[in-house]
Amino acid sequence: MYYLEIFTKLGYETKIISGECCGIPLLTSGDYKGFLKHRESLLHRFLNEDAKYIVSGCPTCLTTIKNIWPSFPGFSEELNTEFEILDFHEFFFRNFDEKKFKKTEKSAEKIRWHQPCHLNTLGVKKEPGLIIEKLSGSKPDNDKGLNTCCGFGGTFSMDHPFLSREIGEKRKNDLGLKDNDVIVTGCPACMVQFTRLTLNKNVDVLHTIDFVADKLQ
Repeated sequence: MYYLEIFTKLGYETKIISGECCGIPLLTSGDYKGFLKHRESLLHRFLNEDAKYIVSGCPTCLTTIKNIWPSFPGFSEELNTEFEILDFHEFFFRNFDEKKFKKTEKSAEKIRWHQPCHLNTLGVKKEPGLIIEKLSGSKPDNDKGLNTCCGFGGTFSMDHPFLSREIGEKRKNDLGLKDNDVIVTGCPACMVQFTRLTLNKNVDVLHTIDFVADKLQ
C-alpha cells in the first residue's frame, strides 16, 4: 500500500489495524450495544500493539476514539496513556522532512482545500494548508477561509439524500470548482461527496494522503 511508504520515509515502522469499525455509525443509528462491542474490539487490538502512535486519515474515526469513546462507561484510560493519538496532518507536519519529498512546479491546475468538519473538532486547522503549500509551491484556494459542511454526514446522506446534495452543491459553489481543478480534503466521507458532485467535471478529488504520496522522492 503506497501510503505506508510515507511513514517509511518519515522513519517509522507502521502496521495497519483494519477490519474494525470505530463504532460511530452504530451509535448515531441508536445501536448502543453494537457501538460498545466495536469500541471494545478495536480498543483491545490497539492495546495489544507495541506502538507509540495511533494515526488516522479519517477525522470522524479519530474524533470518536479521542472524544466519544471516553464519554461512555467502561472505557479504559490506558489508551490515552499508552499512545499519542494524532490525525495524519498533525503527524505528517510534525515529522516533515522536505528532502524526502519533491516539490512540484506551479501548474495550471488550481488546488482547492476543503476543511472537514471533524478536523475543526480536533483543532487541526493550519497543518493541511501548510502541507499543501510546502509540496505544491502555492497556497491552496480556501474560498477566503470560509469552511462549511459538504453535506455528506455519513448515514445522513442516505437518510436525507436530497438535503445532503443541496448542502453539497452549495459547498461546491462556494469553492468555485471548475474543470481541471484539484480538490484536496482530509476526510474519506467528504471525498465521496465531492466525487458525486463533480462527476461531470474534470476535477481530481484527493485525500491529503494521496497528495503527499504523489510527492514521494
